[in-house]
Amino acid sequence: MKRLKKEEILTILSLSFPIIIENILQTLLGTTDTYFAGKLADNAIAGISITNIIMNIFISFFTAISIGTTAVVSRNYGKQDYKKTNQIIGQSILVSIIIGLLVGLICLFFYRPILYVSGADDSVLKFAISYYLIVAVPSVFLCLQLVLSSCLRAIKDTKTPMYATGFSNILNILLDMLFINLGMGVIGLALATTISRIVGMFILLLKLQHHDNRIYLSKNSFIINKEIISSLLFISLPAGIEKSSCVLDN
Repeated sequence: MKRLKKEEILTILSLSFPIIIENILQTLLGTTDTYFAGKLADNAIAGISITNIIMNIFISFFTAISIGTTAVVSRNYGKQDYKKTNQIIGQSILVSIIIGLLVGLICLFFYRPILYVSGADDSVLKFAISYYLIVAVPSVFLCLQLVLSSCLRAIKDTKTPMYATGFSNILNILLDMLFINLGMGVIGLALATTISRIVGMFILLLKLQHHDNRIYLSKNSFIINKEIISSLLFISLPAGIEKSSCVLDN
């Protein structure tokens, strides 16, 4: 077996470390809300925790979509086929919007059964519902954030997703404190999380659009291309099922 050189090990670490930090920061958004919920009531903590469990399932599935995005985008970016790379990025964003909106609609119309199955009883439900609807229904922004992060990593920018997620966490903490002091309760905590994710998503989108003159998004990038979408889903769906199963088992 070929031994890795010191330079190769350092390259791997420099690429992987920002991704590890980004994943940790992504899960901290919900954890921060749980901490501030402790200032409200025990049932508020339970309501937010149940929503976070559900969101972790969504995150695992959205992450799988981002895996497919990384694989297909990086392949064409490495071949310096920038026209195809831009097409794939556009199709990835399109797929993430569609899937995010579908998940959001399911969360909206079936919120009571989902929360009951997740273990929310009547005493917790009044806290869980308001938080769940504000955080879970706009899942499209979370899905976009994860997919845009993957697009940037695929074109050799691993630091921007980490910085964007870090900024989202800082903003979330500041908004949590503000909204709690304003007496907005669980609704304030939910708004803080959703606003932070939206801001993080826009930071990633702007960075992607201004990465360099080879990477750009146009109207043509968002015209449905069945071949590209099929290749994305071919990689993403098995990974999504596997990751969701792991979360459910835990």
